[in-house]
Amino acid sequence: HETALAGSPEVVAALEALPAVARIQVYTRDRRLYDNRRTESGAWEHEPHAAEVLRSEQTRELTPVEAVAWLADYGAVFGAAHARRGYLSPRTASAYRRLQDDAARMIELAASAPSADVRALEEQQTHRRIALKVAVPEPPGIVGRIGQTLRRSLPPYRPAPSRDAPGNEPPSIGR
Repeated sequence: HETALAGSPEVVAALEALPAVARIQVYTRDRRLYDNRRTESGAWEHEPHAAEVLRSEQTRELTPVEAVAWLADYGAVFGAAHARRGYLSPRTASAYRRLQDDAARMIELAASAPSADVRALEEQQTHRRIALKVAVPEPPGIVGRIGQTLRRSLPPYRPAPSRDAPGNEPPSIGR
């Protein structure tokens, strides 16, 4: 979902430029970051900068405690996806692989949180990585794809008969 959110600041900036938009608010999960509304004359009460506020929040590094909470939420979501047939599939694999990369960064951030059991977090990460690889094996790299293509397009390999191999004559006893 981060791919979809990447353009959000630009969308918010475009909305803020429209005279028909009377109010813009930006929230995190737990609090309001920005609130601006138009006056009777149509001007913004405060200098408009919702896009900057949103971009700043999107790029803000999580605190160690927030990273621990993120990992707990991600673990629950991944567990639910793994338990439901078809949720870990070729269509969703790239998103889960990106989330796995995010989780690795979150473990680094969480390491300084007093409540973080880094060893347990790393074990959970390993289990998720293995579950994802089993559910949706990664496509082969370029060398693997070339090999697959060659195997499909070439006739089966049959070695040439050896010159030293006996012909159709029956075996002899040293004659």
